[in-house]
This record gives sequence, structure tokens and C-alpha cells, in this order.
Amino acid sequence: MKSSLAALSMLFLATIAFSAGNKSSSERRNTRYYFDLGPAQIDVSGYPEIQQKNYALFAQTCSQCHTLARPINAPIVTEKGWRRYLRRMHVYSRNSPVKLTQSEINSILSFLVYDAKIRKVKDRRQFLAQSATLKVKFAKFEKKRLLLENKKNEKEEGRSYFYSGPSPQP
Repeated sequence: MKSSLAALSMLFLATIAFSAGNKSSSERRNTRYYFDLGPAQIDVSGYPEIQQKNYALFAQTCSQCHTLARPINAPIVTEKGWRRYLRRMHVYSRNSPVKLTQSEINSILSFLVYDAKIRKVKDRRQFLAQSATLKVKFAKFEKKRLLLENKKNEKEEGRSYFYSGPSPQP
């Protein structure tokens, strides 16, 4: 059982790693926050077994609506903050095929709080340095996105949206 769980976890992590390196243009367009540009996976091999299982549930569930980079790199560290975040995600997912039980929500919350203590509080300097780097990257990303949007708008300004065909016959 343990070996099959380990193999499944490794396959899942490999899939996430592959997809994280190959972001599509639609994923880049959906980048809304600086933390969307960070790593989309966590090495949980040193975490307790229950948190490894919670991570698998978190990754499987949360990646259906947004990249895992968003919650992994978000500056949220408190249980109260994560509860609020999960409540918002649960509300947004009401029209989604993702339906979570209270037990699953609690498992995901447990993982997010545990992970925040390990990576964001205990290794605070490293996390803050990574966040600063992501903010700079995001500023460049936003500047490039704005330039592309302006070019698109300039092209559309030259188009005529008025009907110029023959007059309709009564």
C-alpha cells in the first residue's frame, strides 16, 4: 500500500512539474497575482504522512480551478487567513464539478496551515526573498501584458464596425 501510494505521489508530482514548466498562453493570461508566477509544487517528502496525503488531495482539488502556484506562494500564513481563502474558493466552486465535503476542506486546511508554518514562517527569509523576486517578475509581466494589450487596441481602432454593405430592401 505504501509503495503504491509513493508511486502515485511521484507520478502526480512529475505531472505537476512537467505542466508547471509548460504554461500555456491562457494560463499566462490568467495570471492575476505575483504569486501565480511562483513554483507550482512543493516537495512534501519530509512532511508527516498525513500531510503528504492532504497535499495530494489539495493538489488534485485546487488545480482544477487555478494553478497550484497561487495558494502555494500566497502570503497567507494564519489558519484564519486560510479558512477565509478556502471559504471563497468553496463559494466560487459551487457551479463547478468540484464538490468538497467538510472533511476534505478540513484536510486541505490542515495541509495549508502546516505548510505555511514550515515554508513561510520557519523559513521566513527565504519565502520573503522569493516573494520579492516574484513581485519584480510580475511587474515585468504586467508591463509586457499592457504593451500587448495596447498594440491589440491600436489594431482594432483602425477597423470599421459599421455595416458598409448594400442597403437593406424593404
